[in-house]
Amino acid sequence: MDPTMCRAGCGFFGSEKFDSFCSKCFKQHCSESHQQQPSTAARPPTPVESPALPSPAPEAPKGVEKPVEIVTVSSGPSPPKKTNRCTSCNKRVGLLGFSCRCGGLFCSQHRYEKEHDCGFDYKSLEREWIAKANPVVQADKIQHI
Repeated sequence: MDPTMCRAGCGFFGSEKFDSFCSKCFKQHCSESHQQQPSTAARPPTPVESPALPSPAPEAPKGVEKPVEIVTVSSGPSPPKKTNRCTSCNKRVGLLGFSCRCGGLFCSQHRYEKEHDCGFDYKSLEREWIAKANPVVQADKIQHI
């Protein structure tokens, strides 16, 4: 038995048991055909629709299939791909790459600052650290009477 799409064009598979409709569209089709017939009751029954569910698409003519629209959701531009290569020798480092404060990624041979001619000034950074960690402490001058 070959699966066929719903006759109403909702995107679900139809069943021979439901005359090539899916179960939801078949119920709606039955309620619509019941409403079209004259009724002796004062008010014809109305189908109850869930507010969370979208209404089904209008019925397509027989023999004509409705094209299925594919909607893609993109969250904006993708982030740039991270390169896993040594900045000095272009060797692939994988997970073992060493990142430096100058902004480069290096292999095990070029990880030290002398090996890759690092442009970061470590001396001024360490001087700032020492100055912040050890503030100047001075006692107030003593006034002699």
